[in-house]
Amino acid sequence: MEESLFNKYIGIRKFRAEDRKIYYLDETWVNAGHTKRKMWENTTIINRRQGFVGGLSARLKDPSGKGKSLIILFESKKKTEDYHEDMNSTVFTVWIQNTLPLLKRGCVIVMDNASYHLTKKEKSPTSSWKKNALIEWLLSKGIIVEDKLLKVQLLELVKQYSNSHPVQYIVNETIRESGRTI
Repeated sequence: MEESLFNKYIGIRKFRAEDRKIYYLDETWVNAGHTKRKMWENTTIINRRQGFVGGLSARLKDPSGKGKSLIILFESKKKTEDYHEDMNSTVFTVWIQNTLPLLKRGCVIVMDNASYHLTKKEKSPTSSWKKNALIEWLLSKGIIVEDKLLKVQLLELVKQYSNSHPVQYIVNETIRESGRTI
């Protein structure tokens, strides 16, 4: 069952009270042709020292009021209009596996429900599966079935099993197994 926004908010408050590091993860993109026609330029600052003494910065000092920010870039290799062709579950999973050792154990990672974050560890049977494949899947879960059951009955058994066993996602399990919270 999906956790409510309120419960997620309470969870974040709890993690902050425990003084746990919280990392917010999100992706965006920029294309080579993304430009602004006009741009603000501060001409009152003569040199770097003047900016430093004046307490000026090229970025917000503490965007969240809690700490520093980090930007990691991923360069798309494909020459296509859609960046989604380069970012997928496999690429993201490898990225998260390489990034986790850099994050403090016990930290919390907050991320959205992008499709490549939510790849299931195991595909769930659907009505397009053949009857024999459904039987094999049910047997692999320890559910004894009779060959004479109809496909619709097998699908009902799949549904009952699925309702009592939460879906496991590759990225979530990778994060949990590393000693971090998602």
